[in-house]
Amino acid sequence: MFLDDMKATIEGISGITETVFPAHEPEGSDTAIMVYETGGGETWRASDSSPGGGLERPRLQVQVRNISYATARTQLAKVIQGLDHWSGTVNSTKYHYCRLTTNARSLKRDKSPTSTLVIRHYVYAEFELIKDFS
Repeated sequence: MFLDDMKATIEGISGITETVFPAHEPEGSDTAIMVYETGGGETWRASDSSPGGGLERPRLQVQVRNISYATARTQLAKVIQGLDHWSGTVNSTKYHYCRLTTNARSLKRDKSPTSTLVIRHYVYAEFELIKDFS
C-alpha cells in the first residue's frame, strides 16, 4: 500500500534517524516522522474499453517531529532531498515521479516542547485497472 511504500522509501534515505509512522502520530513520542495520504489529483485512466491501468496521483504529507527544531529541520531537509524528483519501484508498485508541492512550514507546538514541520508532495504511481466482467 501507498503509505507503507513511502515509509520504506523514507527509511531508506541516508541520514534518516527517526522511525516513520504511516497514518498516525505515535503517542508519547517526541521524535518521529509521520506520513499521511492527503487527497491528490485526479486519476488518469486507460480507456474502459481497453485493458491496462493508469496513473494515480496521491498527495503525500510528511511531518517531522523532534524536541530540537534544528534536528527536525535537518531531518526534513533529508526527506526533501530524498523524495523530490524521486522515482522507483517499491513492493511491485512503480512510482514515476515525486514532486514537492509546498515549502516546509511549522505546525503549532503542543504541550510538549517539540517542533513539528510539514511538507507535501504529489506522487505519480502506476496502477493496474481491475475490471469485474461478471
